[in-house]
Amino acid sequence: MLDPGNGNPKKEIVFEHPIILPTNAIKEELRAFHNSVSLNKSATVSIDDSILVMSIASEIEEFIKD
Repeated sequence: MLDPGNGNPKKEIVFEHPIILPTNAIKEELRAFHNSVSLNKSATVSIDDSILVMSIASEIEEFIKD
């Protein structure tokens, strides 16, 4: 417990350690795309978000080049 003083209530700090499994992001994205097409489902990522991400990635590439 952390006592911030000045009559403020004590606070508890909790550190979480989630289990993160190794994954291949490109493989997972291709699998999700395949499922959206073959099962006629909505894409996991919208076209607008995809365009935004590509734009940001392009800006980062240009920044790195300079």
